[in-house]
Formats: sequence, structure tokens, C-alpha cells
Amino acid sequence: WVDQCPADFEGPMQARNRGANCLAAYEAVRKSPAFSPEAHAAMLRLLALTCRFLAGEPEGGSGVTYSGLIPMAVMLPEFKESRAWLKAGTDNLLAINFQRTTPDGARDGHSIDYHGVPIQWGARALEFLEANADTPEIVRLAQEVRAQNAKMVAQILWLVLPNGGIPNLGDIYGRCDWDTRYRDQYARWCLEYVPPKTKARLEAIGDPWKRTLALLAQLEGTDGDQPRRTSVGFPHAGYYVMRSGWEPEEARFLYFDLSSQARSHAHFDLCSFELHAYGKPLLCDTGDYFLGYSERTKLHNAVEVDGQSQTWGDRSIPYEWTTTEAFDLVDGASTSFQNQGCRHRRKIIFLKPDYWVMSDLLTGSGEHLAEQFFHFAPVDLTRATTVDTDAAAKTCLTRSPDRANILIAPADPDRVDLRFAERPPFNEPPKPPQDESLLGWFVSAVFRKFESPVAVYGRRAPLPFAMDTVLFPLSAQAGASVKVVRLPVLQEGQPVGSHQASALQVEVQLTGPEKDGQRYRDVLLISHDGPHRRQYGAYTFDGELAWLRLQADGRLARLAIKNGRALYDGDLVLARSETEIPDVAAVWQADTVRLAGSKVWGLELAA
Repeated sequence: WVDQCPADFEGPMQARNRGANCLAAYEAVRKSPAFSPEAHAAMLRLLALTCRFLAGEPEGGSGVTYSGLIPMAVMLPEFKESRAWLKAGTDNLLAINFQRTTPDGARDGHSIDYHGVPIQWGARALEFLEANADTPEIVRLAQEVRAQNAKMVAQILWLVLPNGGIPNLGDIYGRCDWDTRYRDQYARWCLEYVPPKTKARLEAIGDPWKRTLALLAQLEGTDGDQPRRTSVGFPHAGYYVMRSGWEPEEARFLYFDLSSQARSHAHFDLCSFELHAYGKPLLCDTGDYFLGYSERTKLHNAVEVDGQSQTWGDRSIPYEWTTTEAFDLVDGASTSFQNQGCRHRRKIIFLKPDYWVMSDLLTGSGEHLAEQFFHFAPVDLTRATTVDTDAAAKTCLTRSPDRANILIAPADPDRVDLRFAERPPFNEPPKPPQDESLLGWFVSAVFRKFESPVAVYGRRAPLPFAMDTVLFPLSAQAGASVKVVRLPVLQEGQPVGSHQASALQVEVQLTGPEKDGQRYRDVLLISHDGPHRRQYGAYTFDGELAWLRLQADGRLARLAIKNGRALYDGDLVLARSETEIPDVAAVWQADTVRLAGSKVWGLELAA
């Protein structure tokens, strides 16, 4: 076999895989009396040639060599070159698993499938290092690898969807948002990095979802069966999760992606999102038919400008991540369309636990077309959902029988066009990096797809402008009437553009089990350019965000403020403080008011 497969390697992937596998094969047969001295010599020669090839790879190259070099260097100390092999393998491991990994644990390829590759290779190297930890150098390296692997595994587990899936990040060979195998795989890996007694306790939990929650609680340092945190952000990686709770059939969940297009397996999906609620995905990306098909921006819940996709090298610009008891807020932009004279920034606010408000801010110069793409998740992995539209309000409402649904409502229906994407001719093979032939399809598995609707909201206008949108999930059998009204915003008597500040009134009437006839009115005041004293319709506010919920009879039910001092309804004080309020939430219940936040003392509230 060695003679038939000479060591004329085409690249580090072939060499490292053969070296690692041949080392294991040699361990299995080397004590056999049938293994001749000539066979020993042939095998050792192959392993030595493999190590020399891998050690000769340029420093800082993209190839993974350590998974072959470290095991062979540790197991073959008789070779004079083994020290050089170990150093080359260590340098490569540090470059791949450390330098190309964000401080919060994300591989720079930003792909769920390929994020797992260095974890598995790192675990293989760790196995050899810990089994042969006979020098301080190897002991120290093993400790560093164990800590880094644990961080990389845990990060992905924090992104878990309520159905046990994982958001579709980059190349994934099919999809992982409907599949619990990825969660279970990362949970198994994660168990290898907790103390033995903890591992035994967690493995005794039979239900995979409960085991995952207990594992996350352990990673968080929480005593209990689930973590305290529901929403979590990884700013270095650009991964953000907004979550109402941990109940799989009730939780509302949104994943926001602000990961830069750094290398190979990432997609052009800056500022995209996936939304899941009441037990199923509702807005998801197209999926990954196969490599090269799914990179384009419009194949995700994202924005294209003038029909142009994002591209390699575009950078993310994180502005803010805030999570409070009342709301979550993520705010980020990209450099994607700067060559066109345009900058796109997306802010998403989760008004817990019910729905999201999304603001797409387009600034720059000249007239441009901005298009928002919304990919509707199917009823299941075999059939698409249907979507009803309202011609006047430009709303979209899915109709999945006995399943959760999603309502999309723009704040300015008279300023946007609504259409459904037409399916272009399907290219086989694909034409990367801008292939769009999957538009209007849902990928259920590798090389498997079916038609699925994609709503496109477009606005062509001179910059700057904003596109504000309500994303309202509905449980099975539930219905809702949602009306979004934009209120005027003034500063010192002058109109303020919607790209600087927005005042939205959201009128909601719910129908269905246990909610029939429930009505409320939300008022959301948003300043996109920092705290300023402004008039938002009848309200006056000097902060960055205020959210009011009014009952059907007009009584105040909830209030939340971020970075402000005073909120008035006409002359009526709703909230006021002598110093700035970083964040506060108030809930009125009968004769009591429940307060939460970082500053509540000295706060004046409406009775």
C-alpha cells in the first residue's frame, strides 16, 4: 500500500489526514509478528516524509498541519527531527486555533460545519499531548489547547435554537436550524471539558434539551437546571441571540449575524437574521444546497443596495449590544456598499417577550434602491407555507395550519414596494460568488430543495432614509391585527429624518385561544444618533430609547427607558430623574409598580 501511494502530496490536507490515520494504523499492527522489518521501515519512512512535508508548509498558511505533526512528533521521539516537527505543529496550532479565532471563541471562517473542524483536530492533538505529557512544554500546551477548545465549543452551544437546531452560519452542507444533530454534537464535545463528576451528572439527564440547558448553566456558573441569561452577545465574533426564555414551545428567538466576511466558508450575510418562535423557524435563510450556491446576500434575511451583493473583505461595524429585562437591542453596520456611496446600518429591538422592531438606516448621497429580503420558513421540511398580503398596509402574514406564523408590517407602506422574488434559472454547477439561482427555494438537505416564497420590500429614494419594520410572531391558532403608525419627530421645531430618530405607534389586537380581543398600544421612541431632547408626536424625550405599552383604556401598563432623563406625555411626567437613566423598566400591576434596571432610586414615575 505504501508503495502504491507514494508521499507526493498535493497539499497539507492530504498529508495531515494520511499521516494521522497511518499513525493510528501503525499503532494497531506494529506489534504483529507478521509485520516485517521491511514493513516497519516503509511505514516509518512514510511518516517521516509526511512530517517533513507538513513542517515545510509556509508559516501562517491557511492549511491545518498540526493535527498530523503533533501526534507524529509526540509518538516518534526517536527521530532527530521530532522536536522540529513538534515546534512546527505547535506554531500551526496556535495560528489556526488561537490567532484565527476571536477572543470569544469564533473561527474566522464563520461556518457551523467548519467551526467544528479545528475543534475536532484540536481534540485529537490534545489526546496525544495529555497521554504523553512528560515535559513542562507539552503540559502547558495541553492546558492551553483544552481551554481554547472548551471556549470554541461552548460559544456555538449558546446559539442553540428552541427546537434544538443551530442558526445557519456559512457553509453547512444542507441546514442545521431544523436538525438537533448539531446541538447534540456540540453538547457531547462540551461534556469533555467539564469536571468528571459534572459530566456524569449531566450525562444522567435523559432529555437532550434539558441536558443542554443544564450544561449551559454549568458553563455560566449557575446552580440550577437552566442558565440565568436568555439573551447573549459575542461582539468579537458578531453573533447575537435575543431570546424570551428557555421553553422550547413558547420561546421567541432571533439570531443576528454581524460576522465579517473574513475567509473561505463565510457567506455575504452581514446584518442578516433568523427568527424562530413557538416551536418552529419562521424566517430563515435559503440553506446550503452545496458549496458555492448560498453565499449571495439576497439568499439571507438581509439588505442589498442597487441590486448588488456584499462581497469578500466587507467589514462589520458593531455599534451596540444591550440586553435588559424589558428589551434587547443590537445595532451594527457594514462597509458593504460604501463604493456605491451608501452605508447600511441595521438596528433590531426586541420588545420582550412579544415582537421585534427592525430599523434599516441608509445614509450617504445620491438616489439608491434598498431591498429587504425575507425568507419564509416552510410548514415543515416537505412543504412551503403560504403568505397573505394586504395591498394597502403592505403586510405579509404566513398561513401555516396548526403551526406558528409571522406577520411583517412596514411602518411606511406608502413609501415601499412589496413583491415576491422571481426564481432565476438554476445554475448547475453554481457560479460563485454572486450566484442567485437559489432565490425562491428552500434547501431541505444537500442537493434537495423546493419552492418557497421570499418577500422583497424595496424603496428607491435619495439618501438618507430609513425602513422601519415590525416582525410579529404568532402562536398556532392565534391571529393578530397589527397597525404601525409613524409619528412626527421634531427637534427645536424642525423635522428630524427617520434615519436620525423614529417614533412608532404599534396598535395590536390579538385573537385566538386565551387572547381573543386582547388589545394594547405600544409607542416606541428611538434616537439613532445619541440622546437629544426631541418631540415624538405628543411625547417629549431626551434619551436614546423609550418604550410605552398602553392598555385598551389608555392606562400605562409598561415603560422602559435607555440613556435618558425625562419622558413626558404632553405636560404629564411619565418618568423623570435628575441624572441620566442607563436603563429602567417599570410594570404597573393593580396598585403596585415593579421596577428593574441599573438605576431606580430617585426616579419619579407617573402614578
